[in-house]
Formats: sequence, C-alpha cells, structure tokens
Amino acid sequence: MTKLQRLRNNMKSRGVDSIIVLDELNQHYLSDFAFTDGFLLITVNKAYLVTDFRYYEMAIHGACKEFEILMPENRREFIDMALSNESVKTVGFEGGFVSYETYKSYCEKHPNFTFVDIENMIELQREIKTPDEIEKMQRAQDITDLAFNHIINVLNPNMTEIEVAAELEYIMRKNGASALAFETIAVSGAASSMPHGVPANVKLRQGFLTMDFGARIGGYCSDMTRTVVLGKTTEEERTIYQTVLAAQQNALEHMRA
Repeated sequence: MTKLQRLRNNMKSRGVDSIIVLDELNQHYLSDFAFTDGFLLITVNKAYLVTDFRYYEMAIHGACKEFEILMPENRREFIDMALSNESVKTVGFEGGFVSYETYKSYCEKHPNFTFVDIENMIELQREIKTPDEIEKMQRAQDITDLAFNHIINVLNPNMTEIEVAAELEYIMRKNGASALAFETIAVSGAASSMPHGVPANVKLRQGFLTMDFGARIGGYCSDMTRTVVLGKTTEEERTIYQTVLAAQQNALEHMRA
C-alpha cells in the first residue's frame, strides 16, 4: 500500500473528501519532493502538486508519479475547479501547522467548502516507516560513521574546532549526503560540556572533544554524538566516560520495539 493509499484510508475514516497539505515536511513525505512554494491537494481520486516555475521541472522528474504536477496562474481558481469537479464538500487542513490567519484566508477565498482540522493525521502515518524510509535513514547513518572514522585519523592539536566541523561536513557531503542533518558541533576543553556548543576559531584544547553531527539523505537524517580525549586521559575523564558508556549500554539492553 502506498503512502497516498494509506492517507486516503485515513481520510475516509475522518470523513473528509480532500486534504490540502501546507507543511513542507508532510509535503515531502507524501510527494517524495522537497519544495518551499506551493501545496499538495489530495482528493479521493486525484493528487496534485502545485508549485511555481522554480520547482516545476524538478518536480516533473523527482516527485512521486501518483501526483500531477501543476503551475496554475490562479491557485484559488484551480482549487475551486479541482474540488468542484469531484463534488468535494470538506477540505482537511493541518491544524497544528496552519496559522489562524491562513485558515481564515482559505475560508474566505473558498466559501463553498467546509475546512476541517485533521490534527496530526499525517504525522501519525509518518510514524510507521516504510522500507524505503528506513533505507534512507540507514544510508544517512552509514555516511555519518564514515565521517567519524575519518576524523579520528586526522585530528591533531593544530586544528581548530571550526576545522573539525568543516572536515566532518566535507566527508559527509563527499560520500553522498544531500545536506547536513543540523549544524555540526565540535567543541573542546571546557566547552565540551555544552550540548549545543558552537565551534570556535580556536585550536583544539586538551581534554574532551565533543562532536555532534549528522547527514541527510532524501529528507531523512542521522544524529551521532561522539566524545574523544585529546592528550592523555585523567582519572576523572575516564570515570566520566565510563559512566556515560555504562548508561548507554544499559539503555540498549532494555530497548524494545
């Protein structure tokens, strides 16, 4: 069963004839295409990806083939026409994402339809990952592993925190990451205690070096944190490291699907 088929089953159970998708994450999930101007319009029988000239050609080649790619001159008229053709009465929208101002605007522009909050219906569907989604997450993590294996072989006291972050990012992109999962963290010395520290243009300080980094493949991300010691470890550093390691191993032993 495709993602659209699952969504239509959920639409039926909610009693909505159509859905307009404005959240970019939900758009990407359903259409397999990332864009920042437009929307998805999904009915019982049709699925439309509406965007502008910047994305049109890429969407033709990159979006899920279940979607018809359109670039209408007047989006309001298109929505009215598409929904009227299927005698749609209710239009679902993402209440947790759509602003009240946007909701009012849609109600005013399309008075012939009733807009219904579908709440987190799409997000709940996204919780159950498809084999393709799992493969993308695994690929993202494989690339992240490669970056770590590389960095521990090139670290040296003359590098700066920014250079460590840049090296990690370069290796991830070189090995196929479509983007970074988030801003890379590489902080040393006293700054290593900051979970969201920002790499500085300073040479690596002796002691802990904490690196938090991840790759993105097709919108799916990895997230990896690793701490190494620069120089000779102290007894206190070994105690801290072993304490965190023991906590991690204990968590892994108790994890269940």
